[in-house]
Amino acid sequence: MGIHKTRCSVVLLLRDAYTGLKPAPSSVSLQVEGAHSAKPIVKMAEGLWVFADLVQDQAIITINSPIYSKQVLTIRLAELDPLDPLVTVALLPGRSYPLPSDAVVLSGYLNSAAGKPLDCVSVQAALCDERGWKARLTADALPGSAEIETAPILGIVAEGDRYEIRSRDGQLIEECKIVGFGTDRRKLKLSNPLQSAVPRGSVLLPVITAISDAAGEFHIVFRPPLPSSAFKVEVRAGSQQLHHESVHILQARRNRVQDPFILT
Repeated sequence: MGIHKTRCSVVLLLRDAYTGLKPAPSSVSLQVEGAHSAKPIVKMAEGLWVFADLVQDQAIITINSPIYSKQVLTIRLAELDPLDPLVTVALLPGRSYPLPSDAVVLSGYLNSAAGKPLDCVSVQAALCDERGWKARLTADALPGSAEIETAPILGIVAEGDRYEIRSRDGQLIEECKIVGFGTDRRKLKLSNPLQSAVPRGSVLLPVITAISDAAGEFHIVFRPPLPSSAFKVEVRAGSQQLHHESVHILQARRNRVQDPFILT
């Protein structure tokens, strides 16, 4: 009988998008196509889900949960580092997520031009208010850099977070996703190398994601702490901006946009 060697194909690092912390293992279940085993190897202490011996280059992994929005990930294994095949995923609060009473939420509906509700569409809200800065770069970063050095300003930065990198005068430089930390939490590892030079003093503004449900409804939940008074966001789906005028968000309440957003 031959010896079967197990090969690590992909490691998912899951983080709660609202708290920035690892989720309870019982709050999520994962299904993957192309696995010899129906169940992954789970390292609960680190919040990691490890899949071995996937036989297809394109792995399709479905994340199901009673409290988080369903997500379907398509991962090309050949594009991962074979020595560190890590993929970071932010779990998005769903309709049944146990939010505190003072949580700040922006809700709305997403329809097609024909008026049909759009299901499973990613909707993003980008803070466009300097009071929402999460961190500031403490050193220049060159194009091609996969790590930036920062100092915290407001709240925590977590794996799976997305940010707009803006200059000190508010100009958008590029968008980035955080996938881990360097020797300390001030050094942020990026999912993709920087395309542009980013000068010292540039800031990170959060981009918060939600997924529309079967009724076309979405709920964007903002991680505290937040600016102490009303602030502004821009809402978009993919590359299409849905609301050209900034939406004003009020603290400690559920904010709702009455008219549906139309995605053409």
